[in-house]
Amino acid sequence: MIQNLVTNFVSLLDNIMVGQCGLEALSGVAIISQIVFVYYVTIFGVTSGPGLFCAQFYGARDGDGLRAAFRFKLFASLLISALFILILLIWPDEIIGLYIHDTGDGGDPVLMLSHARRYLAIMLWSLPAFAVSQSYAGTLREVGQTRVPMIASCIAVTLNLTGNWVLIFGKLGFPELGIIGAALATVISRWVEMTFLVCWSHRHGERVMFTQLVFRHIQPAPALNRQIAVKGFPLFCNELLWSLGQAFLLQLYSLRGLNVVAALNIAFVFLDVCDVVCFSMGGTIGIIVGQLLGAGKLEEAVDTDHKLIAFTMMLSLVIMVVMAVFAPVFPGIYDVPSEVQRLATRLIMICAVLSPIEIMPQTLYFTLRSGGKTFVTFLFDSGFSWAVSVPLVYVLIHFTSLPLAPLYFCSLSTSLIKCMIGLILVKKRVWVVNLAEKNALPK
Repeated sequence: MIQNLVTNFVSLLDNIMVGQCGLEALSGVAIISQIVFVYYVTIFGVTSGPGLFCAQFYGARDGDGLRAAFRFKLFASLLISALFILILLIWPDEIIGLYIHDTGDGGDPVLMLSHARRYLAIMLWSLPAFAVSQSYAGTLREVGQTRVPMIASCIAVTLNLTGNWVLIFGKLGFPELGIIGAALATVISRWVEMTFLVCWSHRHGERVMFTQLVFRHIQPAPALNRQIAVKGFPLFCNELLWSLGQAFLLQLYSLRGLNVVAALNIAFVFLDVCDVVCFSMGGTIGIIVGQLLGAGKLEEAVDTDHKLIAFTMMLSLVIMVVMAVFAPVFPGIYDVPSEVQRLATRLIMICAVLSPIEIMPQTLYFTLRSGGKTFVTFLFDSGFSWAVSVPLVYVLIHFTSLPLAPLYFCSLSTSLIKCMIGLILVKKRVWVVNLAEKNALPK
């Protein structure tokens, strides 16, 4: 929670600094942030499958299985990074152009494209470092070392925040680089974070198990790799398709004008900070419940899961109040037109009202995933997005003149259906499975 809170709070400050560079700069960075978000979530997806095995193998104290799952996670994430970089190098303007629609509501689309293109060219250098960091940080959390990723994240975000202030505004004798400075600060912080995580993990191999001789004595485990691939592929597809669905939704929203992109960016960066505690609880559920399942403590896993879900929903009520209080104030920090600020305020208020039904599916998703029900989570998450949310927004955008705020409310309201489906599946205990026992490596 602390790690994600610090990361998202600094992202908020980063976004505010970029917002001082003008509407076009803010919108250009927002577009690239959405594109890179697809990559981030995809990396989360490709590491999630091996991650649930890591948690359960650690719970069973199976070091060989843990190391095999970690290697799978690391190599797969690097492969995905290479593919994303290749795609973004070949078709940068075509992808960016999907989000730029001049409806005459203000803003220069040519300048926006230029800002986005320059920002992307630098951000690409951060992708490999992010892949390695997520592989190590995720595994550290899965073996109970949650403090180390938090420290690495705090170092990175402190460096990122300082770099933003120095490079965006030209402080301490450095040139004023604007959004280029923001991109450079992000790249530097990502590589520092990666270096810290890798060095610490290999220096403490006896404590974390997964780095001890991990690349020296590789035990072939084709059966386990196949099982990880079988369980992990739906998670990878789920995160990729879900993030593409979110990117497509933003593309649909952008048809309402250039101001919409900026307003959504302001709202989203604030919501990320407000929701961080509740969404972090989803990952916590996956790790704690996964370890209990791997240790064979099935009834304790069920009881713990119910308590964590209830605690998360209580937190969601607190988050609702915080969002409602700050919604009228936060958008005023940005140097953007007043109509953009008003729209951002309305979007934040909508999210405040619907936050409980947005957060509940996260807890249910990670519960189902902890027991290896990856195909079910695929249908529950990305399947739902493409079958319900995307078609609904597409119809409302193209066949009605509904303003963005009520349109956004309709889109988020569909989460109520996910809540009902998820509660039924969790109550049926389809997720109560010990994967470590079923997939133990031969001794």
